[in-house]
Amino acid sequence: MGPTIGGFMVEKVGFAWTTTVIGAVHIMFVILLIELIKFF
Repeated sequence: MGPTIGGFMVEKVGFAWTTTVIGAVHIMFVILLIELIKFF
């Protein structure tokens, strides 16, 4: 998530929702990495 997307989201939905979405994306990325590590 770049500063452009973050800034756009803060303007549209507010800071709290922006941080929630970014946090959810990071959690999904970590889960995906763990699953890939298990796969190999």
